[in-house]
Amino acid sequence: MNKNYLALIAASAVLVAYFTFTSTTDSITDLDDLSSADDSNTSAGNVDANRSDSRAKTSGSEYQEEDSEKRRINVHRASSENGLSLIEIDELGEKFKNEKDPILRKELLDKLIAGMTADNALDIRKYIEHMSDRSDEWKSFHKAYGAVAGQVAIFHGADTKGRDVELSLVGWVSADPDTAMEWYRALDEKSKKSMFSQERLSLAVLEGLAENDAKVATDFMVSLNTKGGNSWRASKIVGDKIWEQAVESGNVEDAIKWTENLPNDDLKNSSQALMARNYAKLDPLQAASWVEGLNSDGQSNQYAVGMVVDSWRKTDPAAAVGWLASFENDKNKLSGTYYQAFSSWADQDPGAATQYLDSMNSSRNKDYAIYGLTRTLSSKEPEQAMSLANSIEDSGIRLRSIMNNSRTAFKDNPEGLQTWLATSNLSSKDREKVLKSYSKKRRR
Repeated sequence: MNKNYLALIAASAVLVAYFTFTSTTDSITDLDDLSSADDSNTSAGNVDANRSDSRAKTSGSEYQEEDSEKRRINVHRASSENGLSLIEIDELGEKFKNEKDPILRKELLDKLIAGMTADNALDIRKYIEHMSDRSDEWKSFHKAYGAVAGQVAIFHGADTKGRDVELSLVGWVSADPDTAMEWYRALDEKSKKSMFSQERLSLAVLEGLAENDAKVATDFMVSLNTKGGNSWRASKIVGDKIWEQAVESGNVEDAIKWTENLPNDDLKNSSQALMARNYAKLDPLQAASWVEGLNSDGQSNQYAVGMVVDSWRKTDPAAAVGWLASFENDKNKLSGTYYQAFSSWADQDPGAATQYLDSMNSSRNKDYAIYGLTRTLSSKEPEQAMSLANSIEDSGIRLRSIMNNSRTAFKDNPEGLQTWLATSNLSSKDREKVLKSYSKKRRR
């Protein structure tokens, strides 16, 4: 029997074991503030039951013994004639590995990737294997590896740590969607859940589809029926591509209509919020007007409001806060947005921000506004920051603000902090918490 075929069958078995026992906590779209993907909870008994079935499904007709040379035809971007030789790889690889300038490093990596084939990819990989799987270089290489080697790259990821499998799958779907989707659809739901974490696998497929055809990716996204954090991830993957195309064509209305036509409420809300952020970077006034029109029964898409403010506050925090204050029906639902807005405002014009606070009625929103203001003021006006922090009415927010500001206002002066705390609005228990936090910070 063909040795290559035997090797692939063995690799398939390794792949099954890898996906069965590996935790799946990373996200393919890198949203730092979203929840992580669900872990696989397959028991040992289920592993044994699924192993033979999943192995059969991932081997596929393209790996027939007599077609060993045809396996890679559909996923090759470079032939052996235009691929880099080992000598060329070593020369470029050493330069890449030792280059400190990020622009020159990218140029060198681009040359390595341009000359990559399924046969020389692992020779190139040794020059990036020391890097973080979160780095741009890691992502670029493994997406390209998936594009030229397809399922072979997926198999290789079974023996490595990091996100090789997901990134390679993105590249494979992007370069050869028909073959990759045939492989994906051959997996039954049980195999997707037990072997890969269905959500993680599906998001990798979605990202690859979005690279080629946003409409096809949208249909696939809707079919996933995602909830919560996965809806945000899926919306960002497709929505960013939709927005990019709309800006290039000079018609952002296409992107707006795309969000409004989504049938799933979770997807619609998350897509509109993420689109609002992109829109606000381009034109905050137009973005604000659009978001105002999203109100339903007097309630706004609070995530969309927050996203507009998050972009607007960086260029005109005063205008962002003025617009934010118009959402009276969302009282106390946008407190975190006030925190962000006033943090930026204090950096640009602390006097105006402080004056505006005087006009605000007592509320949780105002408490968060003060908290945001003191966050920025603590490094410039530490005494004023401590005084403002002490004026916060909500005890929990007041405690957090004072703890953060005390480290700057009373740096290397624990006696001064104790004297100040004696006249503060904090309870004796909260004063102890402040002192304990301050002591930990000093020891570090």
